[in-house]
Amino acid sequence: MLQINMGEIVDFIYEEEAYSGVKKVADWVRRDVRLVTDKLPRVRIARSGSMEIGTSEGETTDGSDSCVIFGTLGKSPFLDCMVKKGKLDVSQIAGKREVYGVTILDAPVEGIDKALVIAGSDKRGTIYGLFHLSELLGVSPFVDWSDVKPPKQSTVIFDETVHMVSKEPSVTYRGFFLNDEWPAFGTFCQKHYGGMNAEMYEMIFLLLLRLKGNYLWPAMWATCFAEEGPGLASAELADEYGVVMGLSHHEPCLRHGEEYRKLRGKDSPYGDAWNFRSNREGITRFWRDGLRRNGHLENVITLGMRGERDSAIMGKDATLQDNIDLIRDVITTQNQLIREEVNERLTEVPRMLALYKEVEPFFYGDEAAGIKGLMGEECLSDVILLLCDDNHGYLRSRPDVEMRMHKGGYGLYYHFDYHGEPVSYEWVSSTHLPQVWEQLTEAYDMGIQELWIVNVGDLAFQELPLSYFIEMAYDYDSWGRTAVNKTAVFTRNWIEQQFAGDFTEEEKDMLCLVLQEANRLNHNRRPEHMSENVYHPVHNDEALRVYWQATKLVNKVELLERSCRKNQNAFQQLIAYQVKASMNYICMCLYRGWNHFAAAKGLVIANQFAEKVQECMELDEGLRDAFHQINDGKWYGLASASHVGFCNWNDEEAKNPIIETVLPVVKPRLQIGVCDSEQSTSGEEWTKKRLCVTSLQNPQVERAAIYIGLCSKAAVSFTVSCEDDRITLSQHVGEVTLENPLVTVEITRKKEVGTGIPGQQERRKVQRENPVVYVRYEQACAEMEIKLPDMELEALTQRYQGEGVFIETDGIVCMHAEHFAQSWEQEGEQFVVLDAIAKNTGGVKLYTKGQQPAKENPSYLAYDFYVKEEGEYQLIMETEPANARAYQDTIQIGYMLNDEAGEILPTVSRSYVPGVSKEWEEGVLRHVRQIATVIQCKKGRNTFRYYPIAGENVVERILIIRQGHTIPESYLGPFESIRS
Repeated sequence: MLQINMGEIVDFIYEEEAYSGVKKVADWVRRDVRLVTDKLPRVRIARSGSMEIGTSEGETTDGSDSCVIFGTLGKSPFLDCMVKKGKLDVSQIAGKREVYGVTILDAPVEGIDKALVIAGSDKRGTIYGLFHLSELLGVSPFVDWSDVKPPKQSTVIFDETVHMVSKEPSVTYRGFFLNDEWPAFGTFCQKHYGGMNAEMYEMIFLLLLRLKGNYLWPAMWATCFAEEGPGLASAELADEYGVVMGLSHHEPCLRHGEEYRKLRGKDSPYGDAWNFRSNREGITRFWRDGLRRNGHLENVITLGMRGERDSAIMGKDATLQDNIDLIRDVITTQNQLIREEVNERLTEVPRMLALYKEVEPFFYGDEAAGIKGLMGEECLSDVILLLCDDNHGYLRSRPDVEMRMHKGGYGLYYHFDYHGEPVSYEWVSSTHLPQVWEQLTEAYDMGIQELWIVNVGDLAFQELPLSYFIEMAYDYDSWGRTAVNKTAVFTRNWIEQQFAGDFTEEEKDMLCLVLQEANRLNHNRRPEHMSENVYHPVHNDEALRVYWQATKLVNKVELLERSCRKNQNAFQQLIAYQVKASMNYICMCLYRGWNHFAAAKGLVIANQFAEKVQECMELDEGLRDAFHQINDGKWYGLASASHVGFCNWNDEEAKNPIIETVLPVVKPRLQIGVCDSEQSTSGEEWTKKRLCVTSLQNPQVERAAIYIGLCSKAAVSFTVSCEDDRITLSQHVGEVTLENPLVTVEITRKKEVGTGIPGQQERRKVQRENPVVYVRYEQACAEMEIKLPDMELEALTQRYQGEGVFIETDGIVCMHAEHFAQSWEQEGEQFVVLDAIAKNTGGVKLYTKGQQPAKENPSYLAYDFYVKEEGEYQLIMETEPANARAYQDTIQIGYMLNDEAGEILPTVSRSYVPGVSKEWEEGVLRHVRQIATVIQCKKGRNTFRYYPIAGENVVERILIIRQGHTIPESYLGPFESIRS
């Protein structure tokens, strides 16, 4: 068996014919080998026009019998020789796009005993092949950016099992957009590189290529990629490495957004108005000079025109037709400029038009008004049409079957970071991978396959979702529609890639769960979208549940910090900071909510919650400052993004938390309340307010709690009693003081209560009487009625055991969509349960291969539920806040109850506009849409059928609420009902 040990003396053969960028990448791979083995492979030079191999200056070939030969078909005499001699088969590589093959050969050419051969179909294919060698060595793509050190190995043996031929990438252009870069990324670049120059961009190019991406939009807020290299140095380096450059959706003809502002003027050859109508000559000259400057390099050239600073191009008085005529004129002019300055064969020049924000209606026009849009225009016939999400991760329009015939193909502009309406999100990663999978599979399956670009903001803290995005674009076959519910698998693989030698397998499993749960919490309500008003302080204990989840995640991260064997710096940069800082911020908002709630009731503990808010603010700043000191300040500046107290689309008018202080009263006073509701009383003689503990009505719940809180300066002693032996109390006497101002008393229902069907006499007694808990202090007494399980409810659960019937409890039936009783699918359609896609649970989507579901005999899901009374109920169907596939179309959803005539409902109102309307804002902030109507249920068992109607729908929950019954306000909503 042929073997090559990378831990021994190995030579890299550099051919003079090779692309210079390929040679530079080979140098980085040699360095990777040294990181793993402590041995730097030597360089041997194959001279042009011959097969003679010399040595580089200061090198010797003594003692080496193994080589790495790398080359590009058509640029490598070595590969030509091996193919001619029958040693190397390149039939699966030749003529392909960005494909590479790896194999080990015996005596591939004269003078070499054995070699690991990397053959690329083109420049990027060879580069990916070289970096594949680094992957085999265990080197992470984030080796430089995140300082991920690979495990040391003295022996790394490759044999014939490394033989492979890569696939062609699924998406032609795959990459990311550095955006919203101030203050974080900009500060980082200034400190370490003196600006956004070629030295800095080399690190970005290498990361992109290691991830198997090939396309980049550079930072653009206050910088000029083509001028600050210095000069063209950054752009020329990108071309050398094989990185295809583009500019953002509003930077046409290789001109940067800030350039015109710097060059304009009364005496400027470009004029002083960013207006193609009044300053056509100046703007045309501006674009021509940009094409002359950068057009010889590999680019995807942006077409079209938006207003300055990414605004609308024409004034409010301009009509839709005015805008369409302008953009048509602009694109026709730009195409002619590209013919003249770049390539007269225009179809050979990759070009892109972004249908972003107001440009989208220019493309589609207004059929009802008889206004034809740009769709089908000759000037766009072979231009990539870049479709977009709504800036919050939900696709806007998608191409229908006819549109997919467009010769130029379609692209996607997606967001992991956004600076804009309704509220920005630019700090830590807050995009949920299951949602990313659902939206990207829809995009690819509907023909969006030519270009994928994702906004990663400052790049820091987006490393995991970025890896997933590009891997999905590179290998859709492995991670697309066939990889349902595999985001956890990808996350676990990613952890292995970064921390293979740092944790045990059990610790890596724990870390995988931490990342998934933290990501989901941050996505349920993005940090910048958080406030004290999101999670209710008491209802359903949701604030407490979120608090304990966040606290446990921090505890686990700190435990893993102590266990991390080697890559402590990388662990901090990739994981620890963003988990600890974001969970701390969530806790701060929860403390603020509790502070407000307690202060409103006069509870002295409000002051302790206020102190906790201040501690969290201090910790937020401390974590940021500590992060900026890690590894001698390697990532200084990258944690600088604003995130506290947003009340606008940016941080203008953002406020630090406002805290309230309670001044204790003089008279001894308590406030007694039910922990999961807003009910409370001071138990005074005249109020006669009796509280009611309802949570124990559910047979599945055994414990409830009440709180006893101090409102006065003086300490107060109390007693708690209950004469009913069906419940027990966690304590009977106690005292609250200024130091310990709140006591929680658990109320436990004995297990034998509510199990089985009691005799009629006992049944009547239970239904007639509920236990009462008394809290006494001074001259006051508070009474709390404890509602026990409904015996009828228990009997129903037993009657329908195993049938999956949801049982009404306290006026509500809550059914998670994934727990359907029955499904029926039309041929070619399939319901798929998407795990963990919703805030509380999974969701269900009907997959139809990019088509809309069949209207005849449509697919459906069936749910069985039981209600106690006949009458009207409110039906609420909760779905993902998707946007319609067809431009300005609606999304419909349907249902049927008990085989009676069903109803089809729109999921959004007529005024709904993605990216604009209040309805859209609410959906992307809450990540859910509610569609409500009224239904008539019969007493007893009912069957509800859900019909997706539209392929966009991902249903998450179904709520059925008795008319007149009010659900306690909460962000996460009610618990799922009992299911037999």
